[in-house]
Amino acid sequence: MDWFFENLGKIISFIIFIVYILYSIKGKGGDEEEQDPDAIERARRIQEEIRRKILQRQQGSSPSSGGDAPPPIVFEEEEQAYREPEPWRPAPPPIPTQQAEPPPPVSLGVETTGDPFAKQRRQIEEQLQKAKELRAVALDNKKREGFAISERSSISASQLSGKIRAHLKDASTLKVAIVVKEILDTPIGLR
Repeated sequence: MDWFFENLGKIISFIIFIVYILYSIKGKGGDEEEQDPDAIERARRIQEEIRRKILQRQQGSSPSSGGDAPPPIVFEEEEQAYREPEPWRPAPPPIPTQQAEPPPPVSLGVETTGDPFAKQRRQIEEQLQKAKELRAVALDNKKREGFAISERSSISASQLSGKIRAHLKDASTLKVAIVVKEILDTPIGLR
């Protein structure tokens, strides 16, 4: 008896499922037997006549005397379903309105005669000239110190390893080398 009360929910669900299946099987068989072919034909004719009258009212004509063939049945819903959608057109641009004239420029002590950007142009040209001079000086310094591209490729492996050892003997360069290795190496979490 304890088993029955423990599984009462499952049992009731199973009984409801069986009743539902039996009812659906009985319902399917009953519909086929109850339908009369004459009743189906009569219902179809009535629906067709109603559709024809609705169509005639929409077109604004009087009902036909019955001698003519009935017009084809077309529903508005069907017409709307098969219509091509209108292509998207952007909104027309707004019509420009006449705007007031801009206010006259305010003098802030800057040259207003001639080109208003002349002072800025001169400053930019001076900065450009200074940058060109600094670049030339930097290139001369690189060439004097032996850092030219052609000289880099001519260093042998033994000379390079000797320079690296000399740099690693110094404590500050060793610290920098360790930091650079940690930055460029794979992250600790992925090791």
